[in-house]
Amino acid sequence: MVQNSALVRAREGGGSKGRSWKWREMLRFPHISECRELAKTIERDYYDLCVKQPIGKKMFQLYCVNRPDLHDHMMLMDALETFETKTDKERKSFGLSIVQRFIQSQV
Repeated sequence: MVQNSALVRAREGGGSKGRSWKWREMLRFPHISECRELAKTIERDYYDLCVKQPIGKKMFQLYCVNRPDLHDHMMLMDALETFETKTDKERKSFGLSIVQRFIQSQV
């Protein structure tokens, strides 16, 4: 019985710490009237939505991968991201493989 009541108290966030109302206040969303002004200042361009924001980037990639006409473009974007993480020794050979795979096949 004691274990069950401790488990219920832990799940509810109750306890003697007294921090739950502070966290609840910090995580509360602002009123909608405050958000309308903020929405006007947010940039809505490709770079901001599909490159800088991780969720937007992932959603854009999923959209493009599912479209057959954009699949090759996304494969090129993935290869270029991988190229940026390679060491200087690996970059030359990996760059040549990118050129052979994507550029020369289009010519």
